[in-house]
Amino acid sequence: MKKNFREKTVVINNKTYHYSKIVMLQSNSLATDIHIHKESNGSLVLLHHTVCSKNPQHLYFLSPDKICVGDWVIEYQKGDFIGEVHFINSEYKIAQNIQYKIIASTDNSLNLPKPSNLFLQVYINAFNIGEKIEECLVQMEEVYQPYYENNEFHKNATKYQFKITKREITIKKVKGSWNRKEILTDIESAIIKGLTLAEYRDTWIQ
Repeated sequence: MKKNFREKTVVINNKTYHYSKIVMLQSNSLATDIHIHKESNGSLVLLHHTVCSKNPQHLYFLSPDKICVGDWVIEYQKGDFIGEVHFINSEYKIAQNIQYKIIASTDNSLNLPKPSNLFLQVYINAFNIGEKIEECLVQMEEVYQPYYENNEFHKNATKYQFKITKREITIKKVKGSWNRKEILTDIESAIIKGLTLAEYRDTWIQ
């Protein structure tokens, strides 16, 4: 069973965000792009592509969403994440209970969207003062996805996907409190989406 993981989305100022856990793991490869490096004293620094270093630290942004063929996943064992990253193909067994889907990463070998360099610096600054960022909000966008069902074409069907701009995800800090205007905006969004009170409570209110 997956524990301590928010599986909900939240609407802030009419924008939809998905909760994501952030895990930092050391790589065994040689870094040639901008990357996070851990100093001998345990602090983090951001190095640019002109500086090569061994064993860079990579960030992985995780989602509890259903895992499918074509996804990258990270292993979760004994209450912690381990450095086992796998690509899901037709031959690899999917174990939904011990794997998390990777939606973005600083590891270029995965060919996934990445966080901005600005976020990397924010992450490093927080880490170095003992306030490690372990969760964030990743913005999503609604896109049209028409489909056929029972010989009927649903041309106005939509779905949500992560918003990617120039190969980067849009990240927002997880808030601990909300003001009156934000709550009212969320309620209006829920009404427009046709949610019941129970659905609003379970999906929007954390």
